[in-house]
Amino acid sequence: MEENVTIGKYVIWFAVINLALTVCFSIALILLEIDSNTSAVIASLVGAAMIAGSKFIQDHKRVPNRSDKTKLVWLSYLTSWLVSLLLLSGFILATSEGSQLLGMVKSINMGIILGAIVFFSIVILATLSLSYGFLARKQLEDMKRKGVI
Repeated sequence: MEENVTIGKYVIWFAVINLALTVCFSIALILLEIDSNTSAVIASLVGAAMIAGSKFIQDHKRVPNRSDKTKLVWLSYLTSWLVSLLLLSGFILATSEGSQLLGMVKSINMGIILGAIVFFSIVILATLSLSYGFLARKQLEDMKRKGVI
């Protein structure tokens, strides 16, 4: 039976990479004058989860078991919201557009805001579950084939 491992280190990897990728994608989209969308957020989530998952696989020579995956998904989910709120807070405090955005959000019906939060939470959780499950198994197969493990 596989033992459960401490996953704090992998959540920290996820948080750092998620923050870095989100900032890099945002800067690139601004420089290229492309309206940002959720695909950049999803790409950041998948990239961060793939790197954290890769570190897990390298350290333990296996994919996360059910317990590990559950912890990774939920802690990464919470971390992704914290990263988003941190960046949003910085944007609101640092720019005039942020103040306008805050004013606009205050005028939106709370039901719509909660619906959006629920929808994006489901998307984030599904993305993380896929990343720490199916995609992690693919990473393990690839690492074995290349002789990394």
